[in-house]
Amino acid sequence: MFAGKNLEEKFERILAFIKEICNDPEITLNEEIYHFESQTNDIIRSLAYYMKENQMIDGEVIDVINVYFKQYSVNVTALGIAKLGAALANKGIAP
Repeated sequence: MFAGKNLEEKFERILAFIKEICNDPEITLNEEIYHFESQTNDIIRSLAYYMKENQMIDGEVIDVINVYFKQYSVNVTALGIAKLGAALANKGIAP
């Protein structure tokens, strides 16, 4: 997990990491997708509460899933996704 004083700072650090790995400073959060998912995705919420109950999540469930929803609401190109995958496969180091 990325460190941060609050949820916004944590997400900003994640977004900065994504921009760096993808070498694309234009990557942004798609607010429309984020708001839709954060208001409608009850399955993710139920799984998160299950994970919290089984000590798989630290912190408040709502905070964790809001950062999660933001992460998958980021607009990234296919090339960016390929670069992210390559970095993950290379122990977090961009090739």
